[in-house]
Amino acid sequence: MIIYKYQVELGQFSISMPMGAKILCTKWRYQSPQMWALVPDPDSSLLERRDFRVFATGEHIPEEEYGSVIYIGTFFTPNNVFVWHLFEVIT
Repeated sequence: MIIYKYQVELGQFSISMPMGAKILCTKWRYQSPQMWALVPDPDSSLLERRDFRVFATGEHIPEEEYGSVIYIGTFFTPNNVFVWHLFEVIT
């Protein structure tokens, strides 16, 4: 097993991740939001596309538009002015 770090984009985005990766947390680091995932087999070439969406506090989450969403975590900008919430979109 190994832990990988991925760049988080504000809004909706997708990442190709190794099959079976388990998302651990999200934090703001080095001027941008990041996400860490536990990868069970780093030598596997099997990848899967995973879809994500970041919402601001107070922003409506249109569940009917995005299917089902699973909460991943919350992160703050360095100055604590903005608070964002990362969800995985399951379609």
